[in-house]
Amino acid sequence: MHQVQQLLLIAALCVGRTTCAFGCDFAVSTWPMVSFPKDQDSVEFRLWEHRANHSEHNWVVYRDTHRVCARLLDRHRPNDAPLPFTASAGPFSQPRAAVKVKDGWLVGFNRGEWGGALYWFSPDGADRYKISDHQIVDFIQSGDSVLAIQGLAHLSLSEGSILSVRKTSNARRWRVKTILTLPKAPEASAMHSNGALYIVLTDSFVSVDRARHLTTVHPNAAWGLLYPNSLVLDEANAKAYIGMRQFVAEVSLVDGTAKYGVPDEDYLNRLPKDVEDGIRKQHGG
Repeated sequence: MHQVQQLLLIAALCVGRTTCAFGCDFAVSTWPMVSFPKDQDSVEFRLWEHRANHSEHNWVVYRDTHRVCARLLDRHRPNDAPLPFTASAGPFSQPRAAVKVKDGWLVGFNRGEWGGALYWFSPDGADRYKISDHQIVDFIQSGDSVLAIQGLAHLSLSEGSILSVRKTSNARRWRVKTILTLPKAPEASAMHSNGALYIVLTDSFVSVDRARHLTTVHPNAAWGLLYPNSLVLDEANAKAYIGMRQFVAEVSLVDGTAKYGVPDEDYLNRLPKDVEDGIRKQHGG
């Protein structure tokens, strides 16, 4: 078989469930979308949510050149902070997010209900200082400007904000300033080519334009108990893909509609009949 034919065969095998040799674990655009109950007060939605919440699959989305891809993770959030050293400070380790700046690194720690912190580290990690006690979810860098997305969702508490992290030319240390309060806790963020910031909240999907006006793109999201962990926009900046437990959600940036996809139905969690019967009874079904 000629080399070109071999490459075409490998590319064909990369579609769907097969791991792709060129770096894309799962190509999300090939996934079938799964119907789900729209009435979140219904018994059927409770069953759908319970099945997904107890799934062993956690999807993390990322871009591989022109494609949106997904990879499987364990039940914990991804830790992809791109640091050239091991970062720890006080009770904190395993940074949630990090971004390289002109004099070192900004590193965010987030231990949920056990607290968090924003630190500066020197380029080699030998020196550090605490900037604030914010619980960092993500950094967005645009030129010399750094934004930090921070917040916490725990029990009935759900709050967050967007911070500006700055160090002026004559300042010794980095400082933070709150520039926008979010209606709920953030889970992931991404920057659109037009400069708008898109943020996954615990109960919705919102955008923030350059003038800091917040718009709800998708309200009453069904992912409340599915723990979103990552967000990417497609190449055309027309759709957002959100990694979470059991599903990858696809949200249209045009009309705000949301769909939920899996590689195939084998990835849908199923519950024992007695468990489903108990949920139906609990919710009056």
